[in-house]
Amino acid sequence: MSAAVSDMLELQYELESKAAKWYPTIDIANAFFSIPLAAECRPQFAFPWRGIQYTWNRLPQGWKHSPTICHGLIQSALEKGEAPEHLQYIDDTIVWGNSAEEVSEKGKKIIQILLQAGFTIKGKDEKPYALFTDGSCRIVGKHRRWKAAVWSPTRRVAEAAEGEGESSQFAEVKAIQLALDIAEREKWPTLYLYTHSWMVANALWGWLQQWKKQSNWQHRGKPIWAAPLWQDIAARLEKLVVKVHHVDAHIPKSQATEEHQNNQQVDQAAKIEVAQVDLDWQCKGELFIALWAHDTSGHQGRDATYRWARDRGVDLSMDAISQVIHQCETCAAIKQAKRVKPLWYGG
Repeated sequence: MSAAVSDMLELQYELESKAAKWYPTIDIANAFFSIPLAAECRPQFAFPWRGIQYTWNRLPQGWKHSPTICHGLIQSALEKGEAPEHLQYIDDTIVWGNSAEEVSEKGKKIIQILLQAGFTIKGKDEKPYALFTDGSCRIVGKHRRWKAAVWSPTRRVAEAAEGEGESSQFAEVKAIQLALDIAEREKWPTLYLYTHSWMVANALWGWLQQWKKQSNWQHRGKPIWAAPLWQDIAARLEKLVVKVHHVDAHIPKSQATEEHQNNQQVDQAAKIEVAQVDLDWQCKGELFIALWAHDTSGHQGRDATYRWARDRGVDLSMDAISQVIHQCETCAAIKQAKRVKPLWYGG
């Protein structure tokens, strides 16, 4: 990080020098993703996904210089708005004072400046209208089952929808529809939607509008995956304000925040429960699908068969593929043929 972002130790010393009793912090929600990228800059943020080249239209959080850029833009907004005395570290702003009234007044001024600059502030008003979403799929018996779930952090309850024949990605998109159902039914002013799926987050942040306006729901002449679902979601987003937050699902328990705990709740709600007899059928079903994938892909090795199946939306375990290859008569014949020396071999 460049010198544009203050050193944490320096900030601590400066904060300790302030003789005050109150030190509230103003936290910007998804600050990085609130910053749009100019069209001419987007090629710098290109990345491949499933063989297709995409680019960000918002500042990605993991990019090397994102903290510096984010810090600088917020700093400029606060300076332009003539914010009261404060300390800033990237997307957090601290004010101080000797009374609740004093810091409340300072905080309101800074919040107003940040809102006018296009940022969103985390606060208690968001929580009643927040929903966490997730989806999963599982082979049960001879069928692939999916489950979409939505978790409300205030009501501490979940709603779910289930079906057969689709993938976990499909279930994640269905969970978005389920969240929209709730927000529309209860006439929410805004829906704060949380997801740990980058696919869902990126689609709602920008891909959706691109598919709708620029490509007519097609990519290279072919329909976008799950186009009917995305078209339904796009139409509903025109009537409802939706703020999308991405939650990192891979966080140690010691570092888990309230957001991560709520994400774990919806993850549990989206899991498909099966009886022991179903588990036995599931094992047999996975072996059957692994046999099909291995045979159809041309009797490739374990890793190649796994990649072939994954690229077609089929989740297989390495153990199932290894078992199928070990029992494959065709592969055994190929290995035997390789060991037989031709008649003209003189070694």
